[in-house]
Amino acid sequence: MTDPGPILAQLLALIHPWGCLWGLPGFEQNLTLRFSPRLTRSLGRCNPATGVLTLRRGLPADQIPSILCHEAAHIAVFLRFGTGLRPHGPEWASLVALAGFLPAVHAIGPQPQPAPAWPLPLRPPMPGVPSHPLGPAPHPALAMC
Repeated sequence: MTDPGPILAQLLALIHPWGCLWGLPGFEQNLTLRFSPRLTRSLGRCNPATGVLTLRRGLPADQIPSILCHEAAHIAVFLRFGTGLRPHGPEWASLVALAGFLPAVHAIGPQPQPAPAWPLPLRPPMPGVPSHPLGPAPHPALAMC
C-alpha cells in the first residue's frame, strides 16, 4: 500500500488558496484530512467543530478537488459565520463559487457505487481562465496571501 502522507499534504496545500480567498489565511493548517472506505452514501463529510474532512476512499482523482472544496467550504462557513446556517445555503455556495467550483450537492443512492455518477461538471467553464488539473487557476488576489 502506498503511503498516503504525500497525497494528503498535496491536498491540504490545494486548500491553501481557498482559505486565502475566503479570508482565512492558513486555513488548511487547522484541518485534518482522511479517506474512509466506510463512506458509502456520501462522497465526503466534515466536522466543522473539529476541522476533520473525510472523503470516500477510491474517488476518481479528477473529482477530489471539487469534493474537497465542497467539504472545506462547510468548515469555512462555520469559522466565518458560526452555527445556525443552512448547510448548502448562500454563504456556502458563495465560498465554493469563489474557489471556482460549481456549488452543487451530489447525492448517491443507498447502494455503494465503485465510482459514483457525477451529473455535473467539476466547475463551470470560465472564459479566459486557464484550466489546471487540480482545480481552478489562481485568483489574482492570492498574491497577498
